[in-house]
Amino acid sequence: SFTYGGAAGIEHILGFHRRHGTTRMVASHSAAPLDDLRAGLMSVADVIEAGATGLIGSHLEGPFLAESHCGAQDIRHFAAPDRNVLSSLLRAGRGTVRMMTLAPELSGADELIADLRDAGVVAAFGHTDATYEEVMAAIVAGATVSTHLFNGMRKFHHRDPGAVGAALDHPGVICEVIGDLLHVHPAVVRSLFALKGDAGVALVTDATQMAGLADGAYQWGDRVVTVRGGTAVVDGSLAGSTATMIESVRNLVAAGIPLADVIRSASTTPAQAIGLAADIGEIEPGMRADLVVLDRDLGVVAVIVDGRVSHGPPSWIR
Repeated sequence: SFTYGGAAGIEHILGFHRRHGTTRMVASHSAAPLDDLRAGLMSVADVIEAGATGLIGSHLEGPFLAESHCGAQDIRHFAAPDRNVLSSLLRAGRGTVRMMTLAPELSGADELIADLRDAGVVAAFGHTDATYEEVMAAIVAGATVSTHLFNGMRKFHHRDPGAVGAALDHPGVICEVIGDLLHVHPAVVRSLFALKGDAGVALVTDATQMAGLADGAYQWGDRVVTVRGGTAVVDGSLAGSTATMIESVRNLVAAGIPLADVIRSASTTPAQAIGLAADIGEIEPGMRADLVVLDRDLGVVAVIVDGRVSHGPPSWIR
């Protein structure tokens, strides 16, 4: 948990995911008491300022979300859009908040989207019951990303397309997709790529603190999450994912998505989504030397960040 792990916990999370094919990551914070959110954002900022390898900021997935589509999040910590609260959260992050997910239909959300845009923070829509029209208005206001499309939002209907329909319809929206093939059926993943292309799909893990752990029961705040066969469930809802990035890549390839498309959706498109495409996400002169070396079975051989081997066998160390 990036919110509660402190500096040592954050370094541990970074190390784990680096071993599983992640060069850089955005730290997500789900809804929590505001003081805890501010403390978590400050911890991430502290670690970044201390020179942590691979951590590029925070993503606030709350607290301005719709109770009707809370997923595994705790609705006790949801809040109505409040510009002063947003300002305090951004101050706590000291310029390291990269993205915020909110529900566009909530009163005042449009003002927050404008504030996020002015602060250089990506506005995303998710955990929402918004209609197609409400999401389109949010896109006009500046929202550019759909947080884990299909999950945590009004279901698509041919007469009521909702957030899903708006995200698929608007060419400027990048759609996140969770790559565990549990949250989204492989056939739907294929349809998503067919509609949006790899430039419109960002592969995300949605990994929680249960990633990498064996089956069992785990404490998650004041609730208990049960993991069986790699599926995490709390109160009858999927509790995020336990997948790593390299597992997600392999899953999408197994689902029939061309490898090159999957790789771009795991690198180039996410960099574009958070406004860092000038520095990362491509293998080109002048870009940061972030590389993941894979074997023929898509196993991680080495991970290189900023030209330095951060994970790999001794033969790769120079």
